[in-house]
Amino acid sequence: MWKEVNLVFVVAEISCWMWTGERQSTRMRIRYLEAALDQDIQFFDTEVRTSDVVFAINTDAVMVQDAISEKVKLKNMSLCCFFALCSLI
Repeated sequence: MWKEVNLVFVVAEISCWMWTGERQSTRMRIRYLEAALDQDIQFFDTEVRTSDVVFAINTDAVMVQDAISEKVKLKNMSLCCFFALCSLI
């Protein structure tokens, strides 16, 4: 029985962190695009190409999403395992 309960909680944790990472990266993409569109149009004519802006937005958002959905989840799981091991000693 405990295996099934544990499986449900693990799936719920993974889903929540993936959903949180997706939300944060989407929010970051929107704010980044709004900030880019607030620039003077001359900035895009002389300083940067459109593909550079799109690439920067996508690269940064993927890195943030990966950090939130994978790294935070692994850190939390490692801490829980550590404290569980300490409680057994």
